[in-house]
Amino acid sequence: GQRRLNVDREMRFLGLWSAGSLLSASSSSRWGCMVRMVRSSSRSVVFNTRPSMTMMVVIGSQSFGSMAIGVQRQGWPKVIQNQKRRTSPLSLLLESHRQSHSDGNDGSNNTVQQKQEEETQQSRSVSEREEDDSSSHDPYVPPKVWTNGDENGNKGNPFGSINQPTAGARYDKELPQGEHPLQLYSLGTPNGQKVTILLEELLAAGIQEAEYDAWLVDIMESDQFGSGFVAVNPNSKIPALLDYDAANDSDDDDSNEPQRVFESGSILVYLADKFAGRHSFLPPQQRVEVMNWLFWQMGSAPFVGGGFGHFYVYAKKKQQYPIDRFTMETKRQLDVLNNQLQDKTFICGDTYTIADMAIFPWYGALVLGDLYGPNAREFLNVAQDYPHVIRWAETVQGRAAVQRGRCINKYWGNDDEAQLRERHSAADVDQALAKSALVDDEKV
Repeated sequence: GQRRLNVDREMRFLGLWSAGSLLSASSSSRWGCMVRMVRSSSRSVVFNTRPSMTMMVVIGSQSFGSMAIGVQRQGWPKVIQNQKRRTSPLSLLLESHRQSHSDGNDGSNNTVQQKQEEETQQSRSVSEREEDDSSSHDPYVPPKVWTNGDENGNKGNPFGSINQPTAGARYDKELPQGEHPLQLYSLGTPNGQKVTILLEELLAAGIQEAEYDAWLVDIMESDQFGSGFVAVNPNSKIPALLDYDAANDSDDDDSNEPQRVFESGSILVYLADKFAGRHSFLPPQQRVEVMNWLFWQMGSAPFVGGGFGHFYVYAKKKQQYPIDRFTMETKRQLDVLNNQLQDKTFICGDTYTIADMAIFPWYGALVLGDLYGPNAREFLNVAQDYPHVIRWAETVQGRAAVQRGRCINKYWGNDDEAQLRERHSAADVDQALAKSALVDDEKV
């Protein structure tokens, strides 16, 4: 490299060459300072600083940029840096020059130059590795017609062997049936928890007609594609409900078919209406507002689960673009809730409704660190940004019926977390909760 240092009685200028860059500077006037940076893309940027001298810096940049530093007797002016540089020895260089400036050194200390060259070589190595990594992966070009296969991302995807671009039953399997009129086929995921929480809340309110059997539908084993389940929900998603009371209440004597209900939001409304007047979970005077927030959850949560959760937690290869995109949207949604809950105990005011039951398993569990773990909670900066959502989530979590509903159709988690594969009576839930409490006491 080449470096020219011009010194007069009033000022100094230090020219730094690094990573294939050439700098030449000259001090000719005290009326102004102009720095011109010329990059390999043939674009230029001009910076004007306070009057003291004029200098022209010509910099050729390869994989990462260069920088020019003007040193004046009055102090240190601005540092002009190409934004492409990711790692820089600037801090070391500035400190070394400050020491040499105070000691009267001309800045040509061999030790400083050696450290500078070592740091520059390290920066070049990092940049070269990044270029090698990026060049080894060709950009994806969509084909004219998409086909399903491992080359399209199914390989290594935990759901790749399950999801297919077709609908309908894949095999014959009848659904089991218990003794209660309400038969629920579900899994203890957020969407499944919505329904079991409501059913447990109805039972806690003294509505014994809400007794139910909850059968496990293991989506990892493709239970949702059996013929019996597809007959209840052609979309092959949990939860799904059969109400045999509806067949008995029908005016059509020839109809013995139970009422099928699918989609978690639809099931919440169906059950709330079925037992209307005996609870306050869908109050008539707030029905529209409750439905507003119920449908908000139904439309918004896929961006959290299928977007943020998938790319941040489940995707084998982490990619910045989808993670940034869905993190932005998830935080926006949390801010919507935080604003709504700023002066409200529950989502729709002072009354606990099915809107809370629908939103909590997703957003409440997320801010509590239960949905995607404590790392996701920290990544989203939950503790600092969403205090009202946290307060609400802790309130809902403290309800006994919520704790009961969250453990049903669940077979994973720590030993101190209540788990119940199938539910056929209140005693089943009591036993699961007692077992988890015993494990928790033993740990203490």
